[in-house]
Amino acid sequence: MKKEILLFLCVFLGYNLSAQNNIVENGSFEDAINPDCLFMGNGFCPTDNYSNVKAYWNNFPGWTYPIRPGWHCNLDGMIPGVGTSDNLCVNWARTGDRIGRGGHSEFLIGKLKEKIQKNINYYTEYYLYMGSQNYIELGLKFYKNHPKQCGTKDDIYSNIESGLSSSVMAPLFLETNKWKKISKYTTHFAEHEYIGVGLFNHDELPLNYQVDDIRILKLNEHACPPYWKFQNTEFNTDMLFQASDYITIGENHDNTQPVGPVYFRSGSKTITKAANTINILPGTVYEPNSFVHMVIELCGNGPCPPAVVNNSI
Repeated sequence: MKKEILLFLCVFLGYNLSAQNNIVENGSFEDAINPDCLFMGNGFCPTDNYSNVKAYWNNFPGWTYPIRPGWHCNLDGMIPGVGTSDNLCVNWARTGDRIGRGGHSEFLIGKLKEKIQKNINYYTEYYLYMGSQNYIELGLKFYKNHPKQCGTKDDIYSNIESGLSSSVMAPLFLETNKWKKISKYTTHFAEHEYIGVGLFNHDELPLNYQVDDIRILKLNEHACPPYWKFQNTEFNTDMLFQASDYITIGENHDNTQPVGPVYFRSGSKTITKAANTINILPGTVYEPNSFVHMVIELCGNGPCPPAVVNNSI
């Protein structure tokens, strides 16, 4: 890790974090009512028709299925009227034993524990695992109503508002064959109750994607949260975090998150700012060429773009 002088283009935007409660239920896909119900069409959970697709996803708290908009979708039969995404038990899950998986025209649909509120800030993060290709519109979108889908080759659709705040998408050139974190601060211009994860550009080639550890945290505008607790995560882009009391970083200090190290990835720029203390615990890993700036200072207000590196020493 290198020390650096950072040029801040404005005063930091602070957020009031609601006890860091994740409003995504079962965001790591670990909970199942029937533990044997893991694979689509494996005999335990057949999905050869729409009724069985519904029964399959009713097994996983917090997760559901795209609904069919009406009679013009195909009737129950050998081909479901919605994409048959999976909850899989695998030995390479990022945390725990299970992941969410989808393919072309297959969408993971989650119903949030509380609605995304209008004109309120949120922090969203999730992890994607891709194979050997990159895709244009892969990621997470927010929906006002339960998303609809008519046939596995048609686009998912719903009454969703336009604008950048309606999605948290993966970058075009996402590193493949490893888990990568996607994260973003968003402000929403309408209420949203559902999220959808999948490939939203149907001109793309077929693919399989895997997702794990989805978190959405509710924030309030123009105020610091009392604390940030970072565990089992990574910093892989330009991000800033500030708190009115403390920030703690390490692999095993918060029993509300899975145990795991915190990585500051090569090429990332991270600013942590707290009024009282910043605690660096075992399990904090700084990769070469990661830029980390930690400062004890009161919070600021107002919107702020990412910090710009002015000089390095």
